[in-house]
Parts: sequence; structure tokens; C-alpha cells
Amino acid sequence: IQNLRRSSNVSFPENINILANGPDRFSQRFKGYIINGFQFRTNNIDKNKTTQNSGVVTKVDTVSYASVREKNPRLGEVTYYGVLTDVIEIRYTNDMKFVLLKCDWVNNQVGKKQDHLKFPMMNFNHLLYKDNQIGNEPFIFASQAEQVCYVQDPIGPNWHVILKMTVRDFFDMYSKDSSAIPKIVPQVELHLHQQFNDTIYMNDKDVN
Repeated sequence: IQNLRRSSNVSFPENINILANGPDRFSQRFKGYIINGFQFRTNNIDKNKTTQNSGVVTKVDTVSYASVREKNPRLGEVTYYGVLTDVIEIRYTNDMKFVLLKCDWVNNQVGKKQDHLKFPMMNFNHLLYKDNQIGNEPFIFASQAEQVCYVQDPIGPNWHVILKMTVRDFFDMYSKDSSAIPKIVPQVELHLHQQFNDTIYMNDKDVN
């Protein structure tokens, strides 16, 4: 984009120019996030809780194989299940911010099956990305996330049954007709790149 701007008279929308300039050197990290009516927590926080809020599901259009025996890839909607490990907000301007969820995603080809009642099951010993490599894509936009709960299978100790969560009623308090201020959302401060704060929750209303 920058080369085209210098070498020609091509003009781009303002948001494209902002993205081309790259994000701000300030970032923020959170231990939880509230969006789409769901309250998410990172897996490290979940380990000390009696409730589970780290299960994530997302649907994406991608090229994939129907099974390990399939030779021809197909383009279609694929559902991925994972566990939330990190929440990071990147900022381009005060009006352009993006919240990314980093997850451990299960490999559908070897880590997914159905039980005898046709419930989907996942095995977290089979992950898509086991190492932090540059080519990995463990992040999704927070707006792409929905919540699931994983219940350990009593027969197969490495397998978990997937239960889809529904939006909780108490999130109606964030409607336009409500004047209540969510008490769960704290004040946050900017920190230098990779020196993130320990804020517990961030609300989707705070990110445009």
C-alpha cells in the first residue's frame, strides 16, 4: 500500500491506510473477555474456578479434508473447538482496535469423534499448533467466538463431550435502554509492547 501511494496517484480508504501503517506499539492483555453475550476466561484462570468459561468454538470458511483418508481438499465451513489461552487487544488508532483470542485448537482430523449418542467429542492431546511457530494461526477475532463446555468422558479419559452454551440472560443489562454501568469492567492502562497488564475482564462495548 505504501509503495503504491508513493509511486502512483492511487488513493485508498482511510481505514486501509491505517491498517497499512501497522498497529500501535502499545498492547493490552486480559485474563477474560465479554462478547456475544458470553463471559470468557483464560484456561489458567479457569483451573482455579468451579465453573468453566474457557471453551471456545468458531466457524470459518476454509479448505480442508473431510477425513485423514481424503485426498482432495474441499472448500466449506469448518467448526473448530479450542480452549482460550490469551486475550490481546491491538490498537491502530483510538477508534480502531481489535481484540484477538488465542486458543489451543483441536485437530479435527485426529482429535474429534462422536459418541454413541452422536454428541461430538474432542481430545486435547491432538492440537493443531503444538509450538509457537510464525506460520501458526491460533488467533481469532473475539467477535468470531462462541462458548462451549467440555465434560470429561468417564469411559475415555482423554476425551471430552462438547456442550454448546447459550447466552446468559444477565447480559441484557448492556442494552441501549439500560443506564447501568457494568461493574465487571475495570479501568485499564496502556503498557509497553509485550508488557501487558493483569486486567481481569474487558467488555466488547469498550472496543469499537
